[in-house]
Amino acid sequence: MKGLNIKKFVNTGSYILGEYTTGNGPFSEDYFLALINNRGETMSFPVGSKEAKFILEQLDLSENLSLRLNNSVENSSRIILPVTLEGESFLDFSLVNQGLIKSILNFGLQEERLGLNEVALNYLELKSLCL
Repeated sequence: MKGLNIKKFVNTGSYILGEYTTGNGPFSEDYFLALINNRGETMSFPVGSKEAKFILEQLDLSENLSLRLNNSVENSSRIILPVTLEGESFLDFSLVNQGLIKSILNFGLQEERLGLNEVALNYLELKSLCL
């Protein structure tokens, strides 16, 4: 895929590969694959998209990966990599108007913003992430 240099993205140092789902389905996308690196760069694509498949192929995970949130109907997230944090949540789902969001990732959701939780921030050694 042109424009997606996954190896360069993850070779910056530490990164998180995760899956997350929102309550926005079933009539809009609600299940995503996300990559976040220690420079605060993010990528997020619907799990079934060609971009998500490309990411998994580039990381040599397309055959060995077990996604677990595909039947979730609520806001949920799960770390896939690094394996030391596998299964941990990496997102804090917060409403914008709460004003307590430390770090914000805007993945284009209708009225929600997603912030990295303390587990993710600590692993990536980020103080906050605002895009």
